[in-house]
Amino acid sequence: MEFYDTFRNHVYDFMLIFARIGGIVAFAPLFSARNIPARAKALLAFTMSIVFTGFLSPLQYTAETNSIGLIMQLAGEVSIGAAMGFAASLFFEIIIFAGYIIDYMIGFGFITIVDPQSGASVSIFSLFYSLLAIIVFMLVDGHHIIIEVMVRSYELIPVFGAALSEISMEHVLKMASAIFYVGFQIAAPIYIIMFCIDFTLALISKAVPQIQIIVVGFPLKIGVGLVAIGMILKPTFIFIIHLLETYRDNLLWLFKYWGAP
Repeated sequence: MEFYDTFRNHVYDFMLIFARIGGIVAFAPLFSARNIPARAKALLAFTMSIVFTGFLSPLQYTAETNSIGLIMQLAGEVSIGAAMGFAASLFFEIIIFAGYIIDYMIGFGFITIVDPQSGASVSIFSLFYSLLAIIVFMLVDGHHIIIEVMVRSYELIPVFGAALSEISMEHVLKMASAIFYVGFQIAAPIYIIMFCIDFTLALISKAVPQIQIIVVGFPLKIGVGLVAIGMILKPTFIFIIHLLETYRDNLLWLFKYWGAP
C-alpha cells in the first residue's frame, strides 16, 4: 500500500508538471516553432517533465479526488504554462514590430512572406530581424533561460497558486507596452532617415511640380533604406544583446508577481 501511495503521488506530480511544461513549450520562443513537428514538441515536453519530476517531486498541493476536479486542475496548469510561454515570446514581438515600422517607411509594407517560425504572414524585414533575434537568442543561451524559467516557475508560482494582483497586471502591461516603445527605438534610425527623405521630396515637389516624385522617390527610399540598414546592423545587433541581458530577470520578476498572494 505504501508503494501504491508513493507511485500515485509521483503520477499526480508528473501529470501536473507535464501540463505546465506542455503549455510553455506550446508558446515559448524556439520551442513553439511551426516547423518543429507536434510529436517532437510533445516528446520534448514529456521528457523534460520526467526529468523535472525527479527533483521537483513531491509538490505541495491538494489534489482533487474526482476526475472532473483533476481535469480542472490540469487545465489550470496548462493555462499557467501557456501564459508563461506567451510572456517569454514578447521579446520577439518587439523585434517583429520594429521590422514592420522599417518596412512601412522604406516602402516594403505591402510585401508579405510566411514566417517559418510562426506560420504567419510577416513583412520582409520583420522576418529578417526575427531571424537575427533568433541567432542572438541562441548565442546568449536563451533556450537555457527558458528551461531555467520552467524549473524556477515552481518556486515562484506554486501549483494552483497563480494569482493576478494589481502589481502583476501593472508589470504585464509594462512588458506589453515595451513592444511599442522598444520596437520604435530599434527602428528609430531608419524612421528618421526616411522622414528626412520624405520631407526633402515634399519640398522638391512643391518647388518643381514637373518632377514625378513618386517615380523618383520610391527607388530612392529603397536604395537609401537598404544602405542605412546595412550601416546600423551592428548597433542593432548590440542593442538586441542588451535587451536579452535583462530578459531572464524580467521573466522571473513577472512570474514572482503572478505567484504573489
